[in-house]
Amino acid sequence: MVGMAAVLAGAVHSPLTAIILLFEMTDDYHIILPLMFAVVVSMLLAQCLQSDSVFTLGLARKGIRLECGRDVKVLETLTVEEVMMAEPDALHERDTLRRASDVLAETRHHGLPVMNDQGELVGIFTIQDLDHTRPETWSRYTVGELCARELLVTYPDETIGMALRKMGARDVGRIPVVERVNSKRMVGLLRRSDLVRAYDIALTKRVAMRHRAHQVRLGASSQGDVSIEEIEIEPGAPCAGKRLGEIKWPRESIIASVRCGRMVRIPHGDTVLKPVDVVVAVSGKEVTEDVRLLCQENHYGE
Repeated sequence: MVGMAAVLAGAVHSPLTAIILLFEMTDDYHIILPLMFAVVVSMLLAQCLQSDSVFTLGLARKGIRLECGRDVKVLETLTVEEVMMAEPDALHERDTLRRASDVLAETRHHGLPVMNDQGELVGIFTIQDLDHTRPETWSRYTVGELCARELLVTYPDETIGMALRKMGARDVGRIPVVERVNSKRMVGLLRRSDLVRAYDIALTKRVAMRHRAHQVRLGASSQGDVSIEEIEIEPGAPCAGKRLGEIKWPRESIIASVRCGRMVRIPHGDTVLKPVDVVVAVSGKEVTEDVRLLCQENHYGE
């Protein structure tokens, strides 16, 4: 029975479940020590041989990585440079705490980078640093005296996933982005709000790539006289706001898929086409222009 629990723990990567389950089955305290030993050894060996459990292995083979219930592998497709704040507000190391308080209140930031006379990054000053001193003494101290100088930094070409792991390890809300050749040269600031936006951008980007792959597959399987077009529905277009079945498409055409934001749909007659939706149209080359005109504003009927 101890071996059974060890196999379960190694397969599903859940040692506590295996321990508690077997203890409830046996109701024997004497089994706890050998049970814990066998489960831990099985878990270590299983992780060395395969980092995924039987539940996540299938998802991993499809390119989906889950961490704390979130798909984090999509963040590996974006770099820090794509989502960072390129020209962040900054404090000077000679600024007084009174000045720092005013700037933080005005910009509504919880922390700002600190620069010296040469424009080099020297630290990060946060609201917590401000709270460590009494307001009546703010004029006596400078930002450079109280700011954090042991900095955690990231680089423009690093992935968002790597930057996220750095921030999570130190539990910081912002991280300076510096040049690799000169760690004092700041080129941007990455904040938690930027990471949330990056996740949204990455998901949208992945859906767009799948939509494009679908278009490529259609093109590869079509004959030379068939055109594959990706067309965005413009506001005011004849097909905007109408069901697919209500639109008089050319006889030699078909709408293969419709992308709306992150979602790709296989259309049917009741599918409503909305402005900014993107459709993949498969049509004969002689009617391609007619399909495009149905999706564009102020062209239909001219």
